[in-house]
Amino acid sequence: MNMLYLIIHLQREEYEEDLLLAMASAGVFDAVVSDCRSARETMAHALPIFAGFSADLSGGGTYAKLIAASISEEKVVDDLLEELKEADIDFEEEGVGSMFVLPVSKYAGPAR
Repeated sequence: MNMLYLIIHLQREEYEEDLLLAMASAGVFDAVVSDCRSARETMAHALPIFAGFSADLSGGGTYAKLIAASISEEKVVDDLLEELKEADIDFEEEGVGSMFVLPVSKYAGPAR
């Protein structure tokens, strides 16, 4: 069984709905979506030692989503990127986010 793990760091709130629709079009339905914030944002506002650097550390936006899903093949990501391109969403553009695909060497859970 071939299994990959898709991880998406989304930094633009206005792309969330289009991204989830593109994932569904590419056959990805079992993703998890988590609200999060960057370590830079956390350091700038939650750790007193970095309080003096808050202007430097909070350079990025405050919106962040972590989206993860198991997928069966890299073609799913190619299809996803094609769907996103049609919606004018380009992950190579600065500030949009990033996408990773990792191999899964071991899995415990229901058959996929």
